Amino acid sequence: MRGSTALGPPAPQTGLRLGLADAVEEVREAADWVTQAKGGQGAVQEVIRYLLKEMGLYEQAMERYLVQPDQV
Repeated sequence: MRGSTALGPPAPQTGLRLGLADAVEEVREAADWVTQAKGGQGAVQEVIRYLLKEMGLYEQAMERYLVQPDQV
C-alpha cells in the first residue's frame, strides 16, 4: 500500500530513522530525516547518495561507476 511505509528501529550503523516523502504523517514525524523524493521515484537513490557523501565515498563510487569499458 503506497505511503504506508513502516518506520522501523534505527539502522544499527547509522542510528538514522528515515521516512519517505510520501509516507504517512506519523512516519514522517517520527523520522530523523525525510527524503524529498517519493517511494519509487528516487528516494533510495537520494538516501544512498547522501550516505556516500557523508562517508566521503561519493566521488570514489562515481569514479568506479563511470569507468569506460576500455579502461577496465
